Parts: sequence; C-alpha cells; structure tokens
Amino acid sequence: MRLLIVEDDPLLGKLLARTLKAHYTLNLVDDYDEAIAYAESYRYDALLLDRMLGGIDRGLDLIRRFKAHSPEAGVLVISARGETEERILGLESGADDYLPKPLDLRELIARLSALTRRRLPASICSGPWRLVLESREAWREETLVPLTRKESDLLFTLVRKAGKIVSKEALLDALYEDPASVSSNTIEATVKSLRKKLPDLPIETVKTRGYVLKI
Repeated sequence: MRLLIVEDDPLLGKLLARTLKAHYTLNLVDDYDEAIAYAESYRYDALLLDRMLGGIDRGLDLIRRFKAHSPEAGVLVISARGETEERILGLESGADDYLPKPLDLRELIARLSALTRRRLPASICSGPWRLVLESREAWREETLVPLTRKESDLLFTLVRKAGKIVSKEALLDALYEDPASVSSNTIEATVKSLRKKLPDLPIETVKTRGYVLKI
C-alpha cells in the first residue's frame, strides 16, 4: 500500500517515515507544492498530513486536492490544532480521521491500519485460496504460503483491484518509492515468482495492458 506523508517538521517527518516504512511504500514531503506534485503523480491508499505547513494552514485545501486525484484513499490529519472545533473542521473538509499532537506512534499505526482496512473486505476467496487483506496472507486451505515483501505488495495490489486490469506502471507506482528508476521487467519477474508459489490463482496477463486477478 502506498502512503503520502506531509510533515514540515524534519525530525518528526523522519520518525514517521522510519516507523511506517515497514508497513507501506511511502513518500515523505515537507511542503504544499511538493505534496500536490506527488498527489497528482501517484495513486495513494492513504494520506497522513500536518495541517500547518510553513506556518500556514494549508492542510484542508490539500485534502480536497488529494481527494480529487485519489478519491478512494483515506486521509488522517495530525495537528497541534486539536480543539473540538478544529477537528470538526478537518473532518468536514474531507479527512477520515484526526489525531491531535503530540502523537502516540502506536495509536497512529492503529488508526492508519483501521483507516485502510475499513475500505476493503476482510478476505477474498478463490477456489482453495483465501487472501487475507489486513495481514496480507495467502492461504491455500490450511497452509500459509510464505511471500516476500514485494510479492505480497504486488499480489495485494491486484487483490484490491480484483477483476480490473492493473498496468505495469501502476504496479511500479504501488511497489516502489521511485518507480522511474525500476525496470518494468521487475514486475514481470515478481509475477512469475507469484505464479510459481500460487499456481492455480488466476493472475492473467492482458497483452500490452498489464495484469488482472480474475476472482
């Protein structure tokens, strides 16, 4: 899953990125213009942002711009402006959740997880396969099939778009922080590896267009 973090405090931004990189493919930016550029370049599953950027409250406008490009993504605001009226304003502007500073990182992780989880079914079944979205596990009947991080990222990107064609470019965007530096052959190799581990799961190639999970 891809996450955009917008935080202009460099120490907090680095802490958030270090804490969350185990759970997400992420980009960290520290100003409004860069945030807009990233939001318009990639499809994100979630946005984590501070309302105040450079001393100016630009977060609420950023939410609207972000939602215009990634309407299905979740938005979690973090802000020192934690009064009830401010939280209501953030939620009315399109945020899905609002967490006042100072942060408890455990709560932040739990809220982000809940935010992305409630947009998805608990699991998807196909023949003997059960694909669990929250834990990102692939079960064949009672056997858990071990997957690498990139195999899991690719598989569950297809799971979230089940029945729809996902281009190689979209998969690169979802899997890598800097997709322009990664060859599309990497996607082909990962799909090949998945097909060996999950031999009867219907991951189909659509010539010149990408891949589709037909379940």
